[in-house]
Amino acid sequence: MVKIIQNFLDNNPGTRDAIRLITNIRTYNKQYNFLKKSIDWDREKIEEYQINELKKIIKHAYQNVPYYTKLFKNLGLEPNDFQSFKDLIKLPFITKKIIRRNLEDFKAKNYPKFKIQQISTGGSTGEPLHIYCERGAADARYIAYLQTIFKQSNCSYSNRHIYITGVNKIYKSQFFGRIMLISSFFINDKNLPLIIQKIRKFKPRFIVSYPSAIIKITRFINKKNLAPFSNIKSIVCAGEILYNNQRELLKKTYNCEVYGFYNHAELTVFAGTCNFNYIYHIYPEYGFCELIDKNNKTVSSDGGKGEIIGTGFFNYVFPLIRYRTNDIGILTNKKCECGRNYLSLKSIEGRLQYYVISKTNKQISLMGISSIIVKSSNNIDDSQFLQETEGELILSIVKDKNFSKSDEVNLINNLTKKFGKEINLKIRYVENIDRSVSGKTKFLIQKLPVEY
Repeated sequence: MVKIIQNFLDNNPGTRDAIRLITNIRTYNKQYNFLKKSIDWDREKIEEYQINELKKIIKHAYQNVPYYTKLFKNLGLEPNDFQSFKDLIKLPFITKKIIRRNLEDFKAKNYPKFKIQQISTGGSTGEPLHIYCERGAADARYIAYLQTIFKQSNCSYSNRHIYITGVNKIYKSQFFGRIMLISSFFINDKNLPLIIQKIRKFKPRFIVSYPSAIIKITRFINKKNLAPFSNIKSIVCAGEILYNNQRELLKKTYNCEVYGFYNHAELTVFAGTCNFNYIYHIYPEYGFCELIDKNNKTVSSDGGKGEIIGTGFFNYVFPLIRYRTNDIGILTNKKCECGRNYLSLKSIEGRLQYYVISKTNKQISLMGISSIIVKSSNNIDDSQFLQETEGELILSIVKDKNFSKSDEVNLINNLTKKFGKEINLKIRYVENIDRSVSGKTKFLIQKLPVEY
């Protein structure tokens, strides 16, 4: 019976999340009410809170988590050795490889088995990562953070809404008709008329989606001169990089607010945009975030680039301290009009795997390439890069019936201007672009090792 129920919940994630929220409503309310107050904290209050949380998670890890107990003893460290943010450099980074090799040793000994659930990453780097968290409570806290983003456009998790994600049916009604899931796997010209019909009939107040998925729907609507969805107050994008040209297309088509949020299953960093600009505000209540450059130094200058390193504050079941996300962020010291005193990122460039290697062994980010493709031709349904050799890129294109030789020439010329002589570009035409196991579109399949 337990397996039957678990299979049902796994296949109905909207209902599963709603049930976990209801059964952990106190945890949700406590977290959400806390976030409503902490948003106005000054930097001194934020620093005080984060240092206290760091001390607590480090002490817990030392006392209850075998991996850290051993690590601290090998390094000759104790919890009292950590009194400031600077003391964190005494600890090495935690990587996915380390977690995979020591999975059970990262699990806290003081949590009973029935309070623990396993979750997995989307596997965007090629291999999913499994970790553990507190059953139900972790979901409730996560939804509380999400609600702070929904609330910016006067939306609520209790409103009718749509999730576009990697499920196994074209669409599913969830939780007594309050939530609809639409599968990113089935978004193509054949299924889009049905999908658009279902969205219209459902009348969602907001949509949460991978950017690539909602963009496909939007381009189809515009191409066919269909009326856009009229009920939508906001679109919230996550799971992939949200490019500015995508954001502008969504805002123009639906006349609604478009937000991006950044997080990952490892539960160490959460960030979101606000109503005033495209800056990602990193929530200090969720964890401590470091931005580390290639020399393992903290990035502090405006426009500086570094890898996002996270230490989560609430996953005591499986604490991760100084976890390497492999995501690259660009720092901004600009004060946002929203008034928050958070660490902020001008942009998130995505995974290290979204960098290509040039003929001279330089790393080139594909940030902004999406807009070049869009501006080069309106007759491309989908695209994906592949790199197998230094200095060479293969661009796979799904073209529509109006795609012509002039589209190809225009595209090649514009991309050549971007890459210069560093990259040789080849184009091939395909019927479709495969998605990852979680339903995301990988803009680049990188076969070469990329180290930061």
